[in-house]
Amino acid sequence: MQTLAIESGPVSVERLDDPDDRPWATVYQLTGRRIEGTVVIEPLFREPVLVFHQHDIPNETDFEALPSGLHVHYGKRDRYRHRDPEGTLHVNGVQLAGGAILDKEMDTSFSVRRPDPSGYYDEPAPSGTRAKTRQLVNALIWHHRGSGLAHEKAVAFARHERQKRHDAIATDARAIEKMMRELKGRLADLEMRRHLHTEDAFEQFLATQK
Repeated sequence: MQTLAIESGPVSVERLDDPDDRPWATVYQLTGRRIEGTVVIEPLFREPVLVFHQHDIPNETDFEALPSGLHVHYGKRDRYRHRDPEGTLHVNGVQLAGGAILDKEMDTSFSVRRPDPSGYYDEPAPSGTRAKTRQLVNALIWHHRGSGLAHEKAVAFARHERQKRHDAIATDARAIEKMMRELKGRLADLEMRRHLHTEDAFEQFLATQK
């Protein structure tokens, strides 16, 4: 067990086994002054790799060898799952929803929110909770990267995504090959029609109709 230092005091950090056996995810148990719960950190590809053109045909435009960002989930990876094995994260007694996205330069896209009583929407957390959560997440990210886990998990995630990309490319290639066969058939049909509408072929056709 290790300790993070933030303004409100030390926070104990314990690394847990991932309950869903995702080799690219890291689950941390956090315990500190008015801080209790779990955080899940996963690699994230920040750049789009596909654009869609006419007929929804994807075009590969870019590929990141390794993810360039991290997704920090507050408490649970997906609040809409039927089971939430990662638990919850409470800061200043407030249960948090969602998470934060950070890139390699520590640029942050923070959303510190809490679920409203209806369970359908989130609302901003109090300002003190937002500030404390930012400190906590930044300290945890430095710890995560400093331990070498960020790169280790990024490699595992890249291998996972590579297989998905490989399968997707093979599927797209088969779809395009099928479309090309259909277009070649259509082209042959149009070439025949164009030939039948040339003057010589048309006159020859009219002669056969006497």
